[in-house]
Amino acid sequence: MLALVCRPRFSKHSIALTPRVLTCAFTTSVCASAAKSGSSQRWLRRQREDAYTRQATADGYRARSALKLCALDDKHRFLRAGAACVDCGASPGGWSQVAAERIAATTAADGAHASGVVVAVDLAPMQPLPGVHFVHGDFTEAAVQARVNAHLPGGQADVVLSDMAPAFSGKLTAASAISATELCEAAVAFAEQTLRKDGIFICKVHATRGFAMHWRPLKRRLRQQFRSVRVEKPAASRQASSESYLVCLGWKGVDA
Repeated sequence: MLALVCRPRFSKHSIALTPRVLTCAFTTSVCASAAKSGSSQRWLRRQREDAYTRQATADGYRARSALKLCALDDKHRFLRAGAACVDCGASPGGWSQVAAERIAATTAADGAHASGVVVAVDLAPMQPLPGVHFVHGDFTEAAVQARVNAHLPGGQADVVLSDMAPAFSGKLTAASAISATELCEAAVAFAEQTLRKDGIFICKVHATRGFAMHWRPLKRRLRQQFRSVRVEKPAASRQASSESYLVCLGWKGVDA
């Protein structure tokens, strides 16, 4: 198990996020009361009518977001058979499903064949998935990280994924942009102490021009740590959405 390495802005043993950020970070389901509102009903209609949502359902995925990871991996081929992968903020599990399928993950030891490992971690509950180890807890806490690392060969991962985003509706605000960047920074800090050399890090950002001040410094930092860093928007992302993904390839290691 590797010791937690944190930037000065975080505490020694955990990454200090504000209660506001932690509250919005990991809640992925629509609450019952909100579901009764007119806006929520319109959202549900859009989901049903959306071609990518229909495709994700037809393919057996729990979430439309699974197709975004499929597109990124089709292009960059980072989910390789036998790899070890951690999915941060995983619930409801769409990205974990894709990862488990593509790296041939299993939760049982198999001495005859190399098998991949997928560890999903989230504060929100998640229904079991074949080939996926689920750790229920806050991945910024050292105790939870130890539980995650216990499933990884040598306590290290080849791939760290984060599709986390703060809960907001409508237009992206400055507060939401800051929260999104803080979530990404937390995932980066986790990746820094979990990735093997040459590892891969994929993280959601809200890369709008008006809020570039919030995410571009993080992008510059990552360019010092990875051989390649790109900002990409898969076709499955809604055009009106501000979301994009940092695709970071080739982790240089802690001495970079």
